[in-house]
Parts: sequence; structure tokens; C-alpha cells
Amino acid sequence: MMEVLRVDERKNIDLSKKSLMPDMLDEAQKRWKKSKKVHEIMFEVAMKLKVPTEQLYEAWGWDLYERCGFEHALDAMRVAM
Repeated sequence: MMEVLRVDERKNIDLSKKSLMPDMLDEAQKRWKKSKKVHEIMFEVAMKLKVPTEQLYEAWGWDLYERCGFEHALDAMRVAM
């Protein structure tokens, strides 16, 4: 759907939307915004717990995407809160 163009040292990812159909572009942007919000939450929790963000993703973050039965991890977080 989207193509990764480059990743810089700060782990910022530059994506290309050229290959998306116009109707898929809106959906891709919504999913990206949700993913960004999930990462912001994970980052804040990691800072408060004083653990690496990657550790939280491995412990339970990726499970929100894979096993919870929601369309997106942000939806699972909203239900949990």
C-alpha cells in the first residue's frame, strides 16, 4: 500500500502515497494517525516506567495489534481505558 522511502537516525520514516488509490489514501492516513497516537501513548508510559519503549511493545504492545480482535491497537486501548 505505502512505500518506505527512507528512515533516518531518529527512526523517522518517510512514506510514499503515490501507489495508493484515492479512496485508499484517506484510510491509510487514518490508520497512520492512529498508529502515531499509539506510539505516543507507549512512549509516555515507557518514560513514566523508566523502561525502553521497545520493551513495552514486546511485552504487550504488539499483542494489541495481533490478538485483541480490534481493527487497530488504539481501539483496544480505548476499550481498556
